[in-house]
Amino acid sequence: LRALGFLMENVQGILWTPNAGTSVSIVDVIERRLKAAGYVLFPKLLDAVWYGVPQNRTRFFLMGLHRDLGYSAEDFGPWGPFPKPSHGSPSHPFVTVRQAIADLPRIGNGRSEERASYDEPSDKSLRENEFLRYARAGAERGAIFDHVTSKHADYVIARYRSIPAG
Repeated sequence: LRALGFLMENVQGILWTPNAGTSVSIVDVIERRLKAAGYVLFPKLLDAVWYGVPQNRTRFFLMGLHRDLGYSAEDFGPWGPFPKPSHGSPSHPFVTVRQAIADLPRIGNGRSEERASYDEPSDKSLRENEFLRYARAGAERGAIFDHVTSKHADYVIARYRSIPAG
């Protein structure tokens, strides 16, 4: 029994990582085998920032649909079966880290709060910040959970302080 479809995700470096002992990339080997097994393939590099995540994080995706489903590459547009980006246009800009974390209470270096008191954002903040509306939807009022900061050495904090705003 063969899967009718699959989705594989990996770091983008897989595109230029050679298969052991060869100059052929791992992806080329995978694609050749999957095509031979009857899959129509859709490789794509996607960046999480394009979909509302406040971080540039490019990943390689490979979707395969078995030929028994009756699809061909021509049945899809330039994005294949992947969703078109929702962010990055003037009318829907990328989400910034500031938008994502501005409402969080400040906690110290290397702190971890399993449950912390939370001052709910104003109605104005929620109207102006789509990400914050999304993140708080359905959340318990007056509390946040798993609020954690990394533990940085003093010299690292000094470096951060020397980075200009913006």
